Amino acid sequence: MIKSGNFIFSTKLQLLLIAFLTTLAYSSFFQNGFIGDDEKFMMIWAEIRHIENIPRFFLGFGYGGDEANNTRYLPVGNTYLAIMYQLWGTNPLGYHFANLLVHIMSAVAVYFIAREIVMSVWFKTKNNLGINLVPFLTSLLFAIHPVQTETVNFVFLSRIILGFMFYFFSFLFFLKINTKFNLNLYLLSLFLALTAHLSYELTLSLPLMVFAYQLLMKFKTGKWRWKLSIPYFFIVLTYLFVKFGLVHMYGAQKYLADNFLLTWLVMLKVFVLYIKLLVFPLNLSIDPSLGPGIQVLLDPFSNINYLKSLTIFTPEIFLSLVVLVIIIFLGFKNFKKNPWVIFGIGWFFIALSPVSYIFPQDAAYQERYLYIASFGYTFILSCLIFKIFSLKKKFLWIKYLTIFCLIFYLSFYLTRTFLRNMDWKDSVTMWRKVVTQIPDSVVQNYVYAIHLESAGDKSLALEQYIKVINLEPQFIDIYTKIAEIYNEQGNIKRAVTFLNTALFLDPGHKSSKELLNSIIDKNSSTEGIIMTEGWVGRKIDGFLVFYPADWKINLGKQFEFRNRAGDFFLRLKFNELENLTADAFVKKQKVSAKVEKEGPAKLPNFNPAYVRILQDNQMQLFLFRRTKVVEVLLLPKDSPEMKVFEEMIGLLTPLE
Repeated sequence: MIKSGNFIFSTKLQLLLIAFLTTLAYSSFFQNGFIGDDEKFMMIWAEIRHIENIPRFFLGFGYGGDEANNTRYLPVGNTYLAIMYQLWGTNPLGYHFANLLVHIMSAVAVYFIAREIVMSVWFKTKNNLGINLVPFLTSLLFAIHPVQTETVNFVFLSRIILGFMFYFFSFLFFLKINTKFNLNLYLLSLFLALTAHLSYELTLSLPLMVFAYQLLMKFKTGKWRWKLSIPYFFIVLTYLFVKFGLVHMYGAQKYLADNFLLTWLVMLKVFVLYIKLLVFPLNLSIDPSLGPGIQVLLDPFSNINYLKSLTIFTPEIFLSLVVLVIIIFLGFKNFKKNPWVIFGIGWFFIALSPVSYIFPQDAAYQERYLYIASFGYTFILSCLIFKIFSLKKKFLWIKYLTIFCLIFYLSFYLTRTFLRNMDWKDSVTMWRKVVTQIPDSVVQNYVYAIHLESAGDKSLALEQYIKVINLEPQFIDIYTKIAEIYNEQGNIKRAVTFLNTALFLDPGHKSSKELLNSIIDKNSSTEGIIMTEGWVGRKIDGFLVFYPADWKINLGKQFEFRNRAGDFFLRLKFNELENLTADAFVKKQKVSAKVEKEGPAKLPNFNPAYVRILQDNQMQLFLFRRTKVVEVLLLPKDSPEMKVFEEMIGLLTPLE
């Protein structure tokens, strides 16, 4: 048998080692800056810059005074952010250091929670191996687990990680008074429970955790001190009353696809994804995927049809259900012999209960939701290792294999956490990582482009915006973004082309109209002519028309153009559709030559479009856009200048 002498660390040395390895794992994050919500809240939220605003947080004063965002009652968490701002201002280094310190303190609490449980009646050991090993491994695995990187790296989540720390210490002191009652520790546990709830709502599972532990102890010892859990529930009810009844902080969240049953089918999959992430923390993401075209935060481009197609017999859902049933079955099967299994499993599910979509919430799946729940996993794993080390001598090879696997696992965790922190360097780095994981996500590619533009990389941002357009041509705001960059670069033609498309998709699109008018006003001469890149732009009959500067133009009722060589002719005529349909309008028009072929055509920014191929190599087009019609006659139709004509059509923009 491997003796406990191999683990003769004192408690202080074990805790120092945990702190050292945790700091080593996170040593790569001190260079990181603000990211995502950090930039939005820490840099813009004026209220946290003045410590005198702290009382207002307890009165339900929300972010930026914006009632739409005033949905979370977290006064202690917001107070903590205000104090941190007084200390560090907009320097992210101080926030990272504080987050790491709080994370290590949580690991310390986890260490002593595991120790209290090991020293309880649940374990019957003849030596100190369990007391030395289980708390140490549970805490170390918890502290350096890569899934914690989101919580520790996000500066704005400082209030959240603070609440998690209060949660663990509250439960720790409860365990102590559960063994030997101490009024002071009991009151301290209740106070920490209150501060935890006022820091983050995920901590609202604490009363259930306390009650469940008492229930397990009843089956093990026959004693049930259930009355000790009542104040914890009372604190939660008081918190909810204040939030909803007094300060009126309601959320606008919905169930996925507005359907509770569909949402819970998805949650079956989510629970298994959480377990997979704890065991194999490989594909960490700030915005993980839940299925084809479905991210954790639904957006207008989400594949709702995928959600609506789910049933209990959908393979991935059914398999998830089977996995969960097996896990719960194993927990109950080992209840008497190995009660730590049901404790760890129960801890995992209870910790996730506030974010299990019992009630509508922001997101179905986030790595930070696993911060508390991960203790259940690391505790089970540590107890399993302890059991293996307690085997008889003939199983020595299993013990050495376990040691090898443990060293590998710890090294992997530490390295993975160290590398994952680098993804949090800045917003550009993080979202570059996200779009490599979900390259076809419209919103995530859009967010990446925004961060690129904010960082000053306009060229790469432009490429990214165009990628978004290719993914979702109906995303109108992107056309304006692209036009803005082209306008800044002096490429007026390209800017107008994208604005034209935006206004075709949405004639009332305000920002596109404003930018188009700005471009016209800024670049027009006193004669109302725009000169750009060898082209001329001018207003003609309610349209902005661009044509090559060396073309000849004849302005009249019909606007005629000839190229420089004189071998290409183009005539434009602008009409009102009035009360006619497009087909009726076309039939009404006379033809100047015999029609060889005719039918519908596809041209950018016009719908419908109609083409006639006439004798003598002529082409006649009717282009419809809302109430306007552009009649086009050109020849020869096989001229090389047709490419120029197509560019002209793309730039043909109504100005109403």
